[in-house]
Amino acid sequence: MVTILLVEDETQLRDILSECLTREGYQVLTAPDGLAAKKILVTAKIELVISDVRMPNMNGVDLLKFAKSLPESPKVVMLSGFSDFTRDQLIEMGAVAYLEKPFTIEQLLAVVQGLVVRPSIDASTEQT
Repeated sequence: MVTILLVEDETQLRDILSECLTREGYQVLTAPDGLAAKKILVTAKIELVISDVRMPNMNGVDLLKFAKSLPESPKVVMLSGFSDFTRDQLIEMGAVAYLEKPFTIEQLLAVVQGLVVRPSIDASTEQT
């Protein structure tokens, strides 16, 4: 199962996005800031990080740099409504995608599905 780490300081948005991704069959871990996310990244196998840029304690750019320094670095998607960085700058730093807030759930799911293998919700239909 694909594990996604969702890092967002806005509780309501974090909860909504987590629920939507879980319904799509992804395993979702959440963190309210980059510092909490960093602790998860060193203990869990994460395939994809979806992170806000502006957060307390450790911002998304510092988290991106940390994630890219890991031996098995996950793909990182950056989210922001107000950022000191452009999309191109974030991509140059290692992000694989950038979504500007507000975005739709459909936009987020399209990005995620383009980056990771979509899980089978009903594993019994898989052929071996």
